[in-house]
Amino acid sequence: MSTLNEILQSVRDELGEDGNGYWKDEELVRWAQFAFTRHALEALSVPAEVKTTTLPGVQEYELPADFGELIDVRFHDQHSTKPEPLIYVDKQTLLTAHGSIFYIGEPSECYIYQDKIGLYPVPDKSPFYERTFSGDGTLFTNILTAEAQAFENQFELDLEDVSEPRIEISHIGVLLKREGYPYPGDIQMWMTPETAEGASVSEWTLKSNPVPALFVNVEPEWVLFDFTNAPVTLLPNAVTWKMGIQTDADYRNADASTYQGPGVQIGIDTTGEAGTAWLQLHCMKNDLEIDYYRNTCPPILNYDEELELPYYPPARYHPTIIDMVLSKAMRKGQYNLAAASDYEARSKRDIMYARAQATLKTRGDIQRVPKRVRVSNRRGPYVDYRNGRFTGRAF
Repeated sequence: MSTLNEILQSVRDELGEDGNGYWKDEELVRWAQFAFTRHALEALSVPAEVKTTTLPGVQEYELPADFGELIDVRFHDQHSTKPEPLIYVDKQTLLTAHGSIFYIGEPSECYIYQDKIGLYPVPDKSPFYERTFSGDGTLFTNILTAEAQAFENQFELDLEDVSEPRIEISHIGVLLKREGYPYPGDIQMWMTPETAEGASVSEWTLKSNPVPALFVNVEPEWVLFDFTNAPVTLLPNAVTWKMGIQTDADYRNADASTYQGPGVQIGIDTTGEAGTAWLQLHCMKNDLEIDYYRNTCPPILNYDEELELPYYPPARYHPTIIDMVLSKAMRKGQYNLAAASDYEARSKRDIMYARAQATLKTRGDIQRVPKRVRVSNRRGPYVDYRNGRFTGRAF
């Protein structure tokens, strides 16, 4: 049994009907869809992986919408040749131990809080490229007001000495500030390469994800524009790029007098001895890897397609899916509550068994065991399952 049609046929064989009687086809399909999602959520049967790029000074990152249970987190720091596992720690434990969790360094621990994964310490990666200017005594010279709907500028990149054949940029940071109250609407960055003749190639224009204008504070700070959905590709030769920041209708139509200021401003921070770069490029490295169990399965549109990972429970769990559908079917109109209870009990037993196998290595349950308490002197890794019953060697 590897397709939805085959699963439904097995259900009909148990029910003794062909789909034109008491149990309708649409009902069985709906119950099967529910069973797939329930199995993924309760039995932890659908593993998945997501990779993302960490940024300097950014501690927490959004988890995927289908995140159910954490399996493992790995971080590829600037000094290692392979990703290193992070230790899972509760956020409150970090706060209790350190008082503050915003320390800069190479991450060694992680936590989950409000659908986000946090790293401790906070990554201290440097940007791939910075555009600097000499101080001219002006703090901010470019104003993104309601009248000036877009800001444009050009810069050149000389990457001839870069060893990689191509570099993909995930985030571009720009130094922003605002005057007055937070403006409504979104701001968005775009990037367009220019040809040798100096003409922009509009079809190559890349746009970042929108950033709410209210995120910009009154103090100058780096605002990161996310290009991960459309990475900016830099080739190892001199390329001229035109960049700009645009606003949406809510921002453009805002009354400046109502917000007591001109809005977002872009420019150079010259408060120090030398001008600070207002443009940073952060290379896409996918240095944060997260293994997790999905909490749902997407709807099945083609009933004859193979049900395979990473979207559905593997075939060995399909008998449990059948029992779950039969339990729903037997409860329709109280058709046979005794049979419904029997199918439900069987499916719960199988779900508990599947979950027991899946949770062997979730949420940091495995910790390294000090040498003095190991059950033997053989080389590790040794683990403690925290249940107080045994300490053993994990392979």
